Amino acid sequence: MVEPAGMADFARTLTAWEARPCENGPYNSSVPKRLPVVKEKSATRSNNSALARFGLGRDEAHWPASAAAGRVTNSSPPPTQTALPCVSTVVVCPISLDRRTPRSLETCRQYVKAGRPQEVSLETRIDEIADRIYRLSTFVPETAPPAGITFNQFLIDADQPLLFHCGQRFLFPSVCAAAARIIDLKRLRWITFSHVESDECGSLNEWLAAAPNATAAHGRIGCNIWLNDTAVRPPRALKNGETVDLGGKRVTRIDTPHVPHCWDAGLIFEETTRTLFSSDLLFQFGDGPALATEDVLAGALVAEEKFRATAITTETPATVRSLAALKPRTIAIMHGSSIAGEVAPVLEGLANYYQEKLRKAVGEPG
Repeated sequence: MVEPAGMADFARTLTAWEARPCENGPYNSSVPKRLPVVKEKSATRSNNSALARFGLGRDEAHWPASAAAGRVTNSSPPPTQTALPCVSTVVVCPISLDRRTPRSLETCRQYVKAGRPQEVSLETRIDEIADRIYRLSTFVPETAPPAGITFNQFLIDADQPLLFHCGQRFLFPSVCAAAARIIDLKRLRWITFSHVESDECGSLNEWLAAAPNATAAHGRIGCNIWLNDTAVRPPRALKNGETVDLGGKRVTRIDTPHVPHCWDAGLIFEETTRTLFSSDLLFQFGDGPALATEDVLAGALVAEEKFRATAITTETPATVRSLAALKPRTIAIMHGSSIAGEVAPVLEGLANYYQEKLRKAVGEPG
C-alpha cells in the first residue's frame, strides 16, 4: 500500500506536541423498519485527520469537510428512497485499531515509523425502532473483542429534531452522513446526551458545526462542570423533569446521578412513543438486531460484571425502579439491541441485581 501523504507532517507535529504542556417478560418480536443495505462510495479521511484524532494539531474545521465527503448534503433523498448503510472508509496510520489516543510518545513514534495505513470500513445502519425514532448503529469489532460493541445514536424526527448521543469523533463522518439521509441537518435543533464521555459527546462540536441551528442541551451539573466551557455555542441547561416540546414529540429530562455513571448523568423519555433512552444501562456486547427478540437482561448483566461501569450507591436501585415506573414501551439502548414491548420487568430485574450487589457489599442479611 502506498504511504499516505502527510507522514512528514505527522512527524513534525509529533515533535511540536512533545514540547507542549499536557492537558489534562416477553418482547415484541416485530421487526423494525430497516432500509435496504447497499454500500455507497466510501469517504476517505486523510492522514491529517488522523493527527486531529490523536490530539496532534487539532483542526476542528476539518470535520465539516469530512462530512461533506461523506455525502452530507441538503439534497440527500429521504430514507424511504435511499440505500443504506452509509459507509465511511477511514485511512489512518496506527499499528492497532483500538482508536484511542496513543498512550505515550513512544507509541506515537511507532505509528510514524510503521507508516502503513489501514483502512477501516465503518457502516452506520439505520433502523426505525419507534415512530420516527431512528437508531444509527455502527459496529466496532475491535472494541472489546472478540464480541465487539455497537455504538448507537438516536435521532428523533420531529418539527425540531433531536439527536441523543454524539458518538466519538472517529465515528462522526459515517454517523453524520447517515443522519443526513433522514433529515436536512439544518433542521437539527437539539443535541443532548446522558453524561460526559467520548461516545456520548466526543464529537459534539463537529455536530454543532455540521448543524448550524442546533443547540446542545444537558443537565445543570453537566453544563456547569463541562459543557459551558467546551461547546462552541452556548448550551441549554435543562432542569430535572423539564419537558421540551419538539413539535409532534415531547422529551423529558430525568436526572439520574451516577446511573449509568458520572455525576452529571441523566436520561430522556419521549412521551408520545413512551421511549426511554437509557444510555449505557442494559449495555450488551456484540452486533445484535436493532430490536431484540429475546431477553437482553442476561447479556446486560454479563457486561455489568465485566466492566463494573455503574458506581452502585444506595440510590441506584430506586433510580432504576423509577425508570421502570414510567412504563416505557421501548428502551433505546446505546450499546447492543434496543427492546420493545413489556420492557419494565427488564428494568426491575436490573434494579434487583443492583440491590443484591449493594446488600452483599454492606453485609446485610438476605
